[in-house]
Amino acid sequence: MDPWSPTLALIRGEITEDQRKAMKKKKITREEAEEAAERFEKSSRKHSVVLGDAPGGISDQSRIIAKKATHAIILCREDRKDAVDELRTFFEKMGLRTIAVMISKEHGEEEIRSNDLVEGILANLDRKPRISPAMRLLATLLRSKLGI
Repeated sequence: MDPWSPTLALIRGEITEDQRKAMKKKKITREEAEEAAERFEKSSRKHSVVLGDAPGGISDQSRIIAKKATHAIILCREDRKDAVDELRTFFEKMGLRTIAVMISKEHGEEEIRSNDLVEGILANLDRKPRISPAMRLLATLLRSKLGI
């Protein structure tokens, strides 16, 4: 689920890139965050795993959404790596176990490694569906961390 920057709608041609960018910049209200949290919760009753994209940064709205989560996966751009520690602390205070920290790069080699935490680099994320060996490995490791 990606309520504020709907990648799937973009891929399907339902919205343009300009519309998606405008949605990403829109200030999210408390009511919208509560609606999104309810949708996440409802979806989790139907599906084993629901991945949701919470708004970037730590805010009252992201707290509302995080309350409905069971685990955290951090995906941030290469130029925002400094936010990882702050996000991990935020999720820890929310009682959420961070199971993965992934850094996205525009170009380069992908790399996935796993110990207690799945970590790695995802490259060439261009909003088009694709399955790379790194994506397959990431999916397998996340399934294992979630016990499914």
